Amino acid sequence: MTNREPTPTRSFTRHPLLWLAAAFAFGAAVGGSFTAIGPMAFAVASVLLAALAFAFRERSIATALLLAASFSAGAFGYIYEAASLSPVRVKAIYDLGIIPQADPVAVRGRLVRAVEVGPSTAVLRIAATEITHRGEAMATEGDVRAFVPVDSDDARGDLERLGLRQGDEVIIECGLDRDERFLNPGVARRPELLDRQGIDAACTLKSPLLIERVAKGGGIAATVLAGRGVAIERTAELFSPQTAGILAAAMFGDRYYLDRETAEIFREGGTFHVLVISGLHITFIAGLLLYFTSRLVRSRVRQAAIVLPAIWIFSFAVGMEKPVTRAALMFSFILIGRAMGQAGSMLNAAGACSLMLLAWRPSDVFDPSLLLTFASVFGIIATAVPLIEKLRAVGGWRPTRETPFPPSVPGVVRRFCEALYWSEAGWRIESGRNVWRTGLFKRPLVAGSVWERIRPTVRFVFEAVVVSASVQLWLLPLMAVYFHRIPIAGIVLNIWTGGLVAAMGILAVPALFLGSIADFLAMPFVTAAEAASAAAVLGSRAVLGLGLGGKRMPVYSGAGVAIYFLYLVPVVALAVMLFRWDPFRIGSEPKLRVASKRGFAAAAVLMMLGLGTLIIFTPFAAPDPDGKLRVDLLDVGQGDAALITFPNGETMLIDAGGQVDYRTEGDDDFEPDRARIGEMVVSEFLWQRGLSHVDHIVASHADSDHLQGLIDVARNFSVGRAYFAAAQGETEESRMLYEILAERGVAAERLVAGEAMTVGDVRVDVLYPAANASPNLAENDRSLVLMLTFGERRFLFTGDIEAEAERLLIDSGADLVADVVKVPHHGSRTSSTESFVSAVRPRFAVIPVGRRSRFRHPDPQVVERWRAVGAETLTTGSRGTITFETDGQGIEVSAFVR
Repeated sequence: MTNREPTPTRSFTRHPLLWLAAAFAFGAAVGGSFTAIGPMAFAVASVLLAALAFAFRERSIATALLLAASFSAGAFGYIYEAASLSPVRVKAIYDLGIIPQADPVAVRGRLVRAVEVGPSTAVLRIAATEITHRGEAMATEGDVRAFVPVDSDDARGDLERLGLRQGDEVIIECGLDRDERFLNPGVARRPELLDRQGIDAACTLKSPLLIERVAKGGGIAATVLAGRGVAIERTAELFSPQTAGILAAAMFGDRYYLDRETAEIFREGGTFHVLVISGLHITFIAGLLLYFTSRLVRSRVRQAAIVLPAIWIFSFAVGMEKPVTRAALMFSFILIGRAMGQAGSMLNAAGACSLMLLAWRPSDVFDPSLLLTFASVFGIIATAVPLIEKLRAVGGWRPTRETPFPPSVPGVVRRFCEALYWSEAGWRIESGRNVWRTGLFKRPLVAGSVWERIRPTVRFVFEAVVVSASVQLWLLPLMAVYFHRIPIAGIVLNIWTGGLVAAMGILAVPALFLGSIADFLAMPFVTAAEAASAAAVLGSRAVLGLGLGGKRMPVYSGAGVAIYFLYLVPVVALAVMLFRWDPFRIGSEPKLRVASKRGFAAAAVLMMLGLGTLIIFTPFAAPDPDGKLRVDLLDVGQGDAALITFPNGETMLIDAGGQVDYRTEGDDDFEPDRARIGEMVVSEFLWQRGLSHVDHIVASHADSDHLQGLIDVARNFSVGRAYFAAAQGETEESRMLYEILAERGVAAERLVAGEAMTVGDVRVDVLYPAANASPNLAENDRSLVLMLTFGERRFLFTGDIEAEAERLLIDSGADLVADVVKVPHHGSRTSSTESFVSAVRPRFAVIPVGRRSRFRHPDPQVVERWRAVGAETLTTGSRGTITFETDGQGIEVSAFVR
């Protein structure tokens, strides 16, 4: 093998930029802990350390000094970036309270990109230049995002008549905010999410009529992006909703046409990244392009010359989002380094790119998309590429000046590689040109004419599996922490689904072109793309049906977080050993050294497997029972959710929030792929608590803002038993929950007043509804009412009962006195009658309601009513998760927001 890279004599000392990038990243990561020191101290330290490194450049200490200088530079960059926020930035205006959150304003600015129009919503991204509040205009800067409803023909027509294009100057009237939405442990903070997307604030317009175009933009970019918009609309017209959603997401970066069901199938199969224009998506496409290009062109320079323009054109066409730009830039550096053909140049190029990206914005060191991009890229260039290249060298070995002797590897490995990579025909041609003759004894594991025909396909699948598995190994801790999902089937489905989605994209191009002439000309390509779409979805369904879907898991907290960092130690160690492995090494090594290397490699593999097992199955994540009753009332906005942790460690989830669906019968059945409360809030909270199992789930009644989240919980967690009110009504969502529970073999019980259970010395009494409850009761008045009693302390959960149910409860003679009450129906004036409040007489009254309720909950009179009986009123919207703990005697209360 004439192009084999020489083996380095020491670890990664040939990659100075990689080490400098690592030191810079570490400095940026810990820089927030040293803000009191100020940025200038780190700037001076960095300069001095760099000068000392230069002065002692002939000594080994220079390396340590240079790394310390890079560390100091990273800390300086992070602290300086945090301290240099312009006071006129939109986010500064709102964070400092200059303009109250959601107050009406007029925002003037330029459209950063073309309007993204989906089936029911359009999205504008505006680079703001002026903001007017209460008649006073002020100059500003920063991007804002506006959602515009287009769920009616009139609204869509109003937006189309504006004819908005990238670069247009517009004025919108809205209520901007960057406020928190859900204040719970484990739930991502909304301001941080907006900052990662480069968005200072967001709003929702009531109508497109609140948009005014004051000046037209133009230019090549506007024309290209307008063409992209036309292509997306044409895709939606030509293809079925499912196929159009996949194509719009994968080809154009528009996820607003993607339906929830299809998105969930891809997520569970670990292939959702092919639908998201992100760092992983760009890495995947670039890797695919590079693979096929390398099959056609041998020169690495020419490969880079073909792939790089394609990646940048694609990145521009899909909007040049920050993760996309980063990934394209990183892959460009790597391809250039690869084209240089020097040992380890790809790793050095990756280090250079990382250093440049972090120097530009040090705070991105905490950005999950950047970390995912880094991990996937390093999985490819530090593990997959070296392994594949060395296996190719082993299988295709023939005597040369650089490799005169056969590879020193186990026989089964050599035969396996020969089956994949040895070309007998190619050797005959080459040996016929030589002036000398020699015989090579090749014994591939598989041979024959049939094998020769299918070998290219098998080789492609094998290498794709190696790449996919390598990336998954590097991504494991990040997937666990950020997505709580390990895609078991992803290693195989990435090949199947990725290939089919790529085929759909290839078929869609002529379909869109011919469809612009006449629809019938596009039909053969549309039909083929639809078949590929169906195969991708059905294939994923089949694999998931075998129980190979992504496993969901909680996360470790406290000292347990170290597991995620320790896991990377053996992964990096194995990458180093793979990089140093030379199957053509000439000369023998001492047996003791060989044995120590093998022992070290075996230890690294065992350590990786052991820590990986701890990450996947999280045996030590759940808290140990402490003999206390704990009640967590979550902030789920307009909805209810409460986690009960019993003294013996068992758990009960009463409701899990949700979002009301305002669609009426006859509306479009399309359900957009939006994050739901049960997934992004309640499940995240449970995972943060270290839970993978919930012993009991309770649906107080069938309203969406109580029951919908339980659907996600039932999917994400194993559940022991489920409880419903005997009088509960039936809805589409309740039927969906019943189906999921039945599929998983979870027993479901209907409860009526008078029933009771004991869990860990806590008595749970059902107070309402009665067995003979009237079928004419409103849904809210069918809510379960539960009383939890532990020692001398009592907790009352009331669902959404209103005045009628409160009267029935009082008339039943039930003892309603409680220390803590979950206030009925979010503090609505239809509940909390004076007689009911007087019967409960709690110490604490918790009102589960969003910070800004669209129903203006809680009613001030209701709040005063509870206070009048001596209760301390707490709202989840302002305090976040409210926690009560009791040993049966005393009671302690705490809140997420102090």
